[in-house]
Amino acid sequence: MSSPGTIQFWHWDFGDGTFVDATTNANQLHPYTTTGPKTIGLQIETPSGCKSAILNKTFTINPNPVVDFTMPAKVCLPYDVAGFTDVSTIADGSQGGFSWKWKFGEPSSGANDSA
Repeated sequence: MSSPGTIQFWHWDFGDGTFVDATTNANQLHPYTTTGPKTIGLQIETPSGCKSAILNKTFTINPNPVVDFTMPAKVCLPYDVAGFTDVSTIADGSQGGFSWKWKFGEPSSGANDSA
């Protein structure tokens, strides 16, 4: 017999037609295949069948950026300067707000050179 207040099930609704009835309160991982706002719901249930109200939370899945840059076809020494041009994109068009940390892998450029 379980003690009063024991939770037996965690009923998850991931808002995309996926439902999980978990028997522990372990974190749930769920992949989404589309971007945009998502609402998930959680309801708990006791061994006697009592169910809580459904708690809903809404969050946004943002698109991943597509990292891309151009550079000169060749760089000749002793001129050890090359210009890189950021041509990265993102599906929602917000690439103007991107910031970058560059790591060139050689000590003279520092740990990170941000552009």
